[in-house]
Amino acid sequence: MATLIDEIARASEGLMLISETDAPVTPFVWEESTPFSIEALRQARGYDASTPITKLDVDEFFGSSTREYDWHGPEEQERVRRFRALVDTLKSRLSDIAAYKVGEFGAIDVFVVGRTEDGTFAGVTTHVVET
Repeated sequence: MATLIDEIARASEGLMLISETDAPVTPFVWEESTPFSIEALRQARGYDASTPITKLDVDEFFGSSTREYDWHGPEEQERVRRFRALVDTLKSRLSDIAAYKVGEFGAIDVFVVGRTEDGTFAGVTTHVVET
């Protein structure tokens, strides 16, 4: 497990997810005694029952971060390459992987989580701002 987290940490090191604000992408390990689920996430993090939690495909969530545009310069191209490498790492090392957005507007917590080989849950977490 430590090797996997180290891999994710290397792949995400210094990455900032750009939305209406920039937020770091950091490794995440589910350390609760219950398996990861939307309800378990809600309870473990203290989210209100009325707060929507939306499950997304990983490629859908990271879509704009992994897509190259004609106007990209070397810095943007490098960021795209690094996000693609992160997504590849997550998808190759985790099963049943998905992104979970907590909230609808304003500051939204995001957890990209999958099952490890040993049955625990890990991935990355970040924040986006949507208005």
